[in-house]
Amino acid sequence: MALIALIACFGKISGGHFNPAVTIGVSLCGRLSLKATILYPVVQMVGGLLGAALTRAIQPPMSYIDNVYYFENGVTVIGKDVKPGWAVFCEGLITFFLVLTYLMCTMEKKKTNWLLSSLAIGFIAQANILAAAYITGGSMNPSRSFGPAVCMSVFTKNVWKHHYVYWVGPIVGSALAAFVWRCLNWQWSCSLLPK
Repeated sequence: MALIALIACFGKISGGHFNPAVTIGVSLCGRLSLKATILYPVVQMVGGLLGAALTRAIQPPMSYIDNVYYFENGVTVIGKDVKPGWAVFCEGLITFFLVLTYLMCTMEKKKTNWLLSSLAIGFIAQANILAAAYITGGSMNPSRSFGPAVCMSVFTKNVWKHHYVYWVGPIVGSALAAFVWRCLNWQWSCSLLPK
């Protein structure tokens, strides 16, 4: 629900980029400058760190110690019996659906209805989180995983064991979504050509 509200509020200003995977996808579609492609992820990473630090500051330390499932504290780690390769696949797949939904709903800037787009993006994010909760935590966002990992490193080093999953999966999923969007966009533009 927070994602829906934030995209609805900031979509017209920044495109509602709260996720480096979304930024990469938009950039690969040729709709973002090189400067924004570099700066957005930096700001997103800082935001992830600040959000996680604030959460850790508010919650008592005992809530972090001896907790088998770190998901409740904002940390994403792969499930106990999940192999890293499948975790990368899972994060890639759910990020693919998230970024493709974003691209399909928002790339026509003049026609974009940010309220409806934010609902579609929020719903797919929620569906992805529910689907992947016990596999990877359903991150789809490297900055969302990085911030809590940094803040939880004091309590456990396990957060770094398979942290690459939350970078490789979303980046590959985002690139595939951009490729599919470009193919679909090319197909539509070709069908509009006079015969």
